Amino acid sequence: MAQETSRDPIKALLDDLEQSIADFDQRLGGVEESPAVTGLRSSGQRYPDIEPEARRQLSPAAPVAVAGNADATAVSEAPAVDLLAELAQAAACRSVDDAETQRRQLELTERLHQDLKTVFDYLNQLIRHANTLKPVLPRSYRLDARNSFDGLAWHDGFVDYRSTSRFDRSYYEQILFQVSYRAPAPLVAVCAADQAAIVRKELELVNLRIQREEPVMLPEGGPGVRYVLPDAIPLHLAVQADFANDALTFRCRNAGNFGPTAYRLPGGSITRPLLDGIGLVLLGRSDTMPKELQRIPCQRIN
Repeated sequence: MAQETSRDPIKALLDDLEQSIADFDQRLGGVEESPAVTGLRSSGQRYPDIEPEARRQLSPAAPVAVAGNADATAVSEAPAVDLLAELAQAAACRSVDDAETQRRQLELTERLHQDLKTVFDYLNQLIRHANTLKPVLPRSYRLDARNSFDGLAWHDGFVDYRSTSRFDRSYYEQILFQVSYRAPAPLVAVCAADQAAIVRKELELVNLRIQREEPVMLPEGGPGVRYVLPDAIPLHLAVQADFANDALTFRCRNAGNFGPTAYRLPGGSITRPLLDGIGLVLLGRSDTMPKELQRIPCQRIN
């Protein structure tokens, strides 16, 4: 008994297992097979004994398809993508597009700059000659049915320009023109007392400052108001580049008639006949701007 107790327990377990397997094989070999229902008889082949020390390897199991893993398999089998190359190509295309956009914007800016420069050169020469000649204006300015002003002459004019920085250089942005038409005596406007507020507003709109206001009796009877004004009517013209829409805008006050007007002209459309048509309006020889100028809603002229 002491000898059995001193045996290695693991060795003893393996010996018992081998003995059990040997006894199981012996019992199988001693059993006489009964005839099968199908009439087939056993070949009497005996199964080989199990080698306790043999090493057995299992063949790798085939992967089992699991629902939801199809996308992962597809992703693992997708071809490799060179992300940096893809980004570099997209950035290069964007750079080309940006360069083309900047080229077009520069081209439009250059065209409007040349248009404004041509306008400025023309008006500068016109003012220089008119300031010397001081021609009489063959034009009457009518404020309303009761008040009109004539006998005006060119008194003094000037033109200037403003520039803007674009594409690392300076471009013409706006031209400012002004001239005063002087009358031989202070201008006077008369209206009925109940129309005084309306006439006062009209005078402010055309930039005629009221110097004095006094009550009078109208020739046809009834109370009235007499406004004494300066002896000159101002004309303003501002020509501005619209770089966003490739156009020039003309904003006028008292050009041809009392009141504000505004026009638009596509870029690249400045011609000498067009400038001469504007010059005739400034000299009082015409009351209508050239037909090439498209009338648009007015904006305030500062």
